[in-house]
Order: sequence, then structure tokens, then C-alpha cells
Amino acid sequence: MKEILTVSALLESGAGLLLLAAPSTAIAVAFDAPGDGAGAAIVALVISSSLGSPGPILWAIAALHAAMAIWCVSIQSKRS
Repeated sequence: MKEILTVSALLESGAGLLLLAAPSTAIAVAFDAPGDGAGAAIVALVISSSLGSPGPILWAIAALHAAMAIWCVSIQSKRS
């Protein structure tokens, strides 16, 4: 359990630091669209699927989170 929490913390901390340091760049890379601040990230997350296709990096982010979810479930099922 400690291993998955460490990996999750490192991944999410890296993403958070990137959003704090350069929110416009992070938004531009993830959504393949210009961003103008941290608030734009929330708006982009909410409406990205309905207003246009997400950027390729966003698909990678989604895949990474899916893999982490599968890993969490597999670890929990082994513990039960």
C-alpha cells in the first residue's frame, strides 16, 4: 500500500507543481489550446469533451489515471 501511495503522491505533486509554476503552458500542452491562468484549467477540464477534441497529452494523462486506478483495485483485491 505504501508503494502505491508514494507513486500517486509523486505523480500528482509533479502535476500540481507544473500547474503552479506554468499554468498557461500546462493547459496549452494538455488541451492543445491556449490557456490564461489556473482558472482556465478547471474550465478546460469541464468543457473539453463537448467543445473539441482534447490534445494528445490529455489522452496520455487519462490513460495514466486509468492505469493507476487499475493498480489500486488490484492491490486492494489482493489485500482482501
